[in-house]
Amino acid sequence: MGLQYLIIGCFFLLNPYFSIIDVIPDFIGCIFLLKGLSKASKVSESFADAYRQFGLLLLVTLGRIFTIPLMANTEEVWPLIIVFCFGLGEAYLSIRGFNGIFDGLSYTARSPESALFTKWRETRQFTVFFLIAKQVLCFLPELSLLSDSDYGVVTPEGVQSLANYRLVFHVLAMILCLFIGIAWFIQIRGYFKRVMLDKYYQIHLLRLYKDRFTGVSSVYISANLRTAMTLMMVATVLSVELIFDGVNYLPHLVSCIFFGVAAYKLAHLPGADLSSAKKTGIFALLYGVLSIPRFVYSIIFSNRIFGEYLNSTEEGLQFAYTDILQDYLLRDFEAIDGLVAQVVMAAIEAALLILLLLAFYNLLREAAQKHTHLSIPAPPVPEELEYVPRPKDEFAVSFGRLRFVSLVLGIITAVSMVIATAAPAVFPSYWLIDTILRTAWVVTAYLLVSKLRDEIESHYSITIREDQHDLTH
Repeated sequence: MGLQYLIIGCFFLLNPYFSIIDVIPDFIGCIFLLKGLSKASKVSESFADAYRQFGLLLLVTLGRIFTIPLMANTEEVWPLIIVFCFGLGEAYLSIRGFNGIFDGLSYTARSPESALFTKWRETRQFTVFFLIAKQVLCFLPELSLLSDSDYGVVTPEGVQSLANYRLVFHVLAMILCLFIGIAWFIQIRGYFKRVMLDKYYQIHLLRLYKDRFTGVSSVYISANLRTAMTLMMVATVLSVELIFDGVNYLPHLVSCIFFGVAAYKLAHLPGADLSSAKKTGIFALLYGVLSIPRFVYSIIFSNRIFGEYLNSTEEGLQFAYTDILQDYLLRDFEAIDGLVAQVVMAAIEAALLILLLLAFYNLLREAAQKHTHLSIPAPPVPEELEYVPRPKDEFAVSFGRLRFVSLVLGIITAVSMVIATAAPAVFPSYWLIDTILRTAWVVTAYLLVSKLRDEIESHYSITIREDQHDLTH
C-alpha cells in the first residue's frame, strides 16, 4: 500500500529551519507523504483529507523557497513577517495532515486490540508538539529584528543589542529543534514500522482498497481518467513559451513530460481501451527529447550574439536582440549558419509537434466516445419516426467544434514556431503574432480537456452509484 514512504517523508520533516531557509527541503518530504497516501486515500476519507492537506503543504513549502532572498535584509522585518506567516500555515496544514493519518489508521484498524493502537495516542500527541515547536523555534529568533543594533546597553565593546545576537539565537534554536525532531522521528518511525509489520492489517487495508477502489471498476477508471485529464490540462498550460533574447525559458520538454505521463497512465489503465494513448506518449517523448538540442543551442547562440550586451551594465538595455542579430547577419557568416541551424531544428520540432497533436486530439476523441454519455447506445427509433431528423447531442457538437478549432490552431502554431525562429532576420515584430497564436491554441486546448474531464466525471458519477449499489446487494 506504500505506507513505507511515510517514514521517508517524515525524515525530510525532522530538520529545523534557519530563518526562511529550509535546510533539508520539506517539499521533498511532502512528495513522499503524498506517495505513501496515494492508495490509502481511496480507502478512508481521513486518509483522503490528509492527502489534500499535504498537497497544500507542498505548495506552501515551495512558496517559502522563493522568499529566501529577503532573509539577508536584516534592516527590515520582512524575515519576521514571512517566517510567521509561513510557519502558521505550515503548522496548520501539517497538523491536520498527520491527524488525518492517525484518524485513518484508527478508522481502518481491524480491532481495538490491533498493534496500530500501541503508543498511538502518545505518537500523535508528540507529533503535534513537534510540528508546533518546529515553527515556534524558527520564529522566536526573528523577534530580535524588532531591536535596532544602534540602540541597547553601552559597553566598552560597543552597543549590545539583541539584534546583534540573531545568528546565535538561530543556531541555539536549530540545535534544540534538531534534538526534538530526531526524538520525534525515532518515535514515529517505530510506530509506522509496527503498522507495516502488522501483516493482518496490511492484508485488511489491501482488501479495503480493492473493494472500495479497484474492485469498483467505474471508481478506479474514473479516478485515473480524472488524474490523466488534469495532467493534460497542466501540459497545455506549460506549452506556452517565455522567449527572451532568443531563448525560450520554458522548454518544451516540461510540457512533454506531463503529456507523456498522462498518456502512459491512460495506456496502462485496464478498461480504458484508448488506442491513441500509446502513440501520444511516444510522440511526446520524441518531441520532448528532440527539443533539447534547439533549447541548448539557442542559449549558446544568444550568448554569442548578445552576451556582451547582457553583461554590460551600461549598454545592456539600450539595444534590442533583433537589432544586434540583424547586424551580425550582415557581416558574420557563422551567425547566418547558426540561424539556419535553429530554423532546421525548429522545423523538426514542428513536424513532431504536429504528430503529437494528431495523436493527442485522437486520444481526446476516443475518450469522449468511450468514457462519456456518448458511449451509451441510443434507444431504438419507432418505425413511424424513422425518417424524422433527430436533434444532435449538444456535448458532441460543441466538443467536436472546439476540438477542430483547437487542432487547427495547434497545427498553425507548430508552423508558426518555424517562422518565428527565422523572423528576427526580416520581420522582428512577428513574435507578437506567434505569441497570440500559441496563446489561442493553449486556451482552446485547455478548455477542450477541461470540458472532457467534467463530462467524464458527470458520466461516471452515475455508473459509480450503480456499481456500489450492485456491491451492496
